[in-house]
Formats: sequence, structure tokens, C-alpha cells
Amino acid sequence: MKQDEKQEKLRAEAENLLRSRMEGIGEIWKNECEGTESEEYGPLNEYGLSFDYVEGGTDYNDGPWYYRYQLSWGGPSEEFRFFCDPGDKCYSIVFAYRDWFCGEDIELMGNHRELMMEIFYEWFVEMGATER
Repeated sequence: MKQDEKQEKLRAEAENLLRSRMEGIGEIWKNECEGTESEEYGPLNEYGLSFDYVEGGTDYNDGPWYYRYQLSWGGPSEEFRFFCDPGDKCYSIVFAYRDWFCGEDIELMGNHRELMMEIFYEWFVEMGATER
């Protein structure tokens, strides 16, 4: 398979996974706001693996720093990256999908961006997860 075809296939996988994840996270957040729990996904505090700060300018991340909401790890892995200014004002959210030695980043737009922005401020910031 040619490199372009591999990247197109990876992009399609990432887009499908993002749609699926956003559907689940949307249901979880709706239930969280209503004080109920999703039977299929459980509560928000049990969804995903971690939320942490990733330093920029390092061997691991040579780009800017960001907050990572990691959903899965290994091959493949997936996470949301919240890029913020020094005052924690979020200016970009990216869904990062990695499958061994290749990856795909999708910047969130529209409803997906609005939902994750709401969760970032009303869940992660409010609970103190962004304090460094």
C-alpha cells in the first residue's frame, strides 16, 4: 500500500473514531449535567485514562505545551489535546490518533469543539485539573 493510501486510511479511521467518541462523550456529559449516569459509558470521571499537562519543547513534544485528555494508550492510542495560552484560555482542541509509527490530528470544529470546550472549562478546570 502506498504511503498516501495509508495516510488516507488512517485519516478515515481517525474521523470515524472521533465521531464515535464524540457521541459517547456527548451522552456522558448530558447525563453528568442531569445528575444521572450512562448505562453504556458510565460516569465522566471513569471515562478515559488520564488528564495531564504535557510540556512543550521536549523530545516527547517539540511543539507547544497542552493539556491531554487521554482515552486509550498503546497501539492505537487516542487523546484530546487542549492548547491554551498561559492563562489557560483554550484556543484549539485537537483529537490525536496514533497507530504505532503514524498518526493523525484532527482539529475540532463546530459542535464537537463546543462540547469539548464546555467539558474543559466546566469539568477539568472547575475540578482543578489544570492547576500546575
